[in-house]
Amino acid sequence: MLCATNERATQFRINTNNVTFYQFDINLNRFKYVIEDTGIRVFYRRPFSTTERFVAFENIGSEIFKVRKKKLAWLTLFACFLILALIVFIERINGSNVGDNAEVVWLSGSVVCFVVYAFQRKNSLFLVKDDQVSGIEFVGTKIYERRLNQFIKELLQRRDDYLSRKYPVFDGLTLDESIICTDAGIQQEDGLLLKKLTKHPLKKLIFQIEGSDVEKPSAIYTVTTEKNARNMIDKHRERFLNKGMFIFISGFSGNTYNVGLIGTTSDAYRIMEYSETNGLNYDIETKDIIEKYRHWDKQFGIKPISMGFDFCECEIVNKDIDYKKLAAEVYQFCPDVVEQGTETVEGLEEEIKKTGRIFLWWD
Repeated sequence: MLCATNERATQFRINTNNVTFYQFDINLNRFKYVIEDTGIRVFYRRPFSTTERFVAFENIGSEIFKVRKKKLAWLTLFACFLILALIVFIERINGSNVGDNAEVVWLSGSVVCFVVYAFQRKNSLFLVKDDQVSGIEFVGTKIYERRLNQFIKELLQRRDDYLSRKYPVFDGLTLDESIICTDAGIQQEDGLLLKKLTKHPLKKLIFQIEGSDVEKPSAIYTVTTEKNARNMIDKHRERFLNKGMFIFISGFSGNTYNVGLIGTTSDAYRIMEYSETNGLNYDIETKDIIEKYRHWDKQFGIKPISMGFDFCECEIVNKDIDYKKLAAEVYQFCPDVVEQGTETVEGLEEEIKKTGRIFLWWD
């Protein structure tokens, strides 16, 4: 995150070629934000160090949300010390034998706690993209709201002007949607088709990256209902496969399903590797799941249709199979689908027969 800390003094200057925003905090830290031709450069000057970071316009979101953070422990201590000071004061008035200036000591402690609480209280404003993974953070927005709003307005205007010149305009897509399609190597008309089919905006699909050495491509996704997601995949799978692309369910929550589209591969197993699909609580790695899928594909044919970090699903091609044997095999490989799902292996057998799909999920 890029951070501008709660400050006592702020300066704002607009030059011909750039916009500069200065902030100073109570710890003598200085923050300088400079809007350049292709992005924003941030300088952190602390008493004994200086750091610098550049963020390209492509990585600067336009969505704004606010967060309030408070250290309530200090406020609690303030209240306790204040109550103790009041109790001592009352005892003294009633003639009790209390130490000299005892109430002053407790009152001083309450003041210290309140000062710490006041300085640690933080109101933050973030500029983020839809994924809310990266963003620019500004703190103290209430105190310097006018100047900060002016700076953000100029930043977003410069961003939009630059991106409009760099990326082609495509009717039906917003500027941000055109950018994520371009970055993912997906033609705008394919992104527009996805958007029209779901009637929801396109977002950037970010694969699992923590602890991974695999270079992972960008992709896009949009949200819809489960029924529509499955219909979309069934109807348009071959179209995208013929173009070297792959459409799949990349996530779900309740009846809200994410339909992903990747433009760099039509290999579902590569997408499993990008997603790092696993059941590590059962010592099952991505390669084990891919091996199981290849085994089933040889036995009766499958079509992978969904994959994420801890789940995957495939359609069965040849329905003339031993479902009882298959259910037992699935349960052995993925116990959670029974223990936290169908409750019995017989129930799993009926579910596979009814849906024609094998769903794996590890809690």
